[in-house]
Amino acid sequence: MKSFFHLIKLLVKSIFRYSPNIVWLLGLAIFLAYLSPCIGSHYIAGQITNIGLFLIFFGYGIGMSPSIIWRGIVNWKLHIVVLLTTFLTFPLVVLVVRQFFVTEKNQEIWLGIFYIAALPSTISSSVVMVSIAGGNIPAAIFNASISGIVGVFITPIWMSLLITGIVGADNFSVINAIGKLMIIIILPITLGMCCNKKLANWTAKNKKILRYFDQSVILFVVYTSFSKSFANDAFDGFAISQLAILCVGMILLFFCIYGITLTCCKILNFNNEDTIAALFCGSKKSLGHGITMSKVIFAEIGSVGIVLLPIILYHALQLIVVSIIAKRYAETTKNNNEQNKIP
Repeated sequence: MKSFFHLIKLLVKSIFRYSPNIVWLLGLAIFLAYLSPCIGSHYIAGQITNIGLFLIFFGYGIGMSPSIIWRGIVNWKLHIVVLLTTFLTFPLVVLVVRQFFVTEKNQEIWLGIFYIAALPSTISSSVVMVSIAGGNIPAAIFNASISGIVGVFITPIWMSLLITGIVGADNFSVINAIGKLMIIIILPITLGMCCNKKLANWTAKNKKILRYFDQSVILFVVYTSFSKSFANDAFDGFAISQLAILCVGMILLFFCIYGITLTCCKILNFNNEDTIAALFCGSKKSLGHGITMSKVIFAEIGSVGIVLLPIILYHALQLIVVSIIAKRYAETTKNNNEQNKIP
């Protein structure tokens, strides 16, 4: 319990120090959407985002080296823990809590919270954080990659349970949603994997530029999504206090899942490397997949910005929290190695 409060204290003290630029840029994109909603809600802007998202997942596919994925596939216990945490524990936790808080006024916010729970894990940031913390990198690559593919099928199924009754979602079809997501996500990933041998070296040399491109596309999609909501006056009556409560809720949700995953790792006697991979892959959620899938699942919902607000907050907070935890793991490993060298 003391370590938990110490981590919370460290989070509060370090939140500005460790916040990645993407966190502030997400806020800027939302603010710009508020100032000029008509531009972002234009048809041409929507088509630009579609092309950008296709290229992002094409890049993900290029980075999925078959040899590295094969090296990570053998650790089946770890994969089961991560997949169950991502697609079962997360939704069940949110469903249990939902009955105590949902009202007619905040249905869309809770739809967004459940959307977080149904989404797959992140790809690039999970692998980066596992690497910083000294975890099992091949396993992290495999889990992050397979999670995004599994999510194409699982996320729409989960969302079909709650989306009924939301304005504009009456005609939602799970089959149609999965079919569209296979074209938007799985097709470019598959094409990218086919180009792995030819383009892997080029993408490795231009990793920084490609990361900026990915972030730019995500920011533009956030801008267009919130532009649509502001144009439809979806945020009328939304108070700052609700935003503060939502932030606290996202932090509590993260630590709840983090604690459950850590307990499972201890019960299964995972080593330190596998525990790190399970914690970071299982507790994180993908903003990229969330933004992309929202264009299909919430295509007819005018208040999509409200639905996306929880995943944007969760993404920002998870980057800050996980970066702190990863650095603490790295420092602990370094200190242990130094102690072992002492005769």
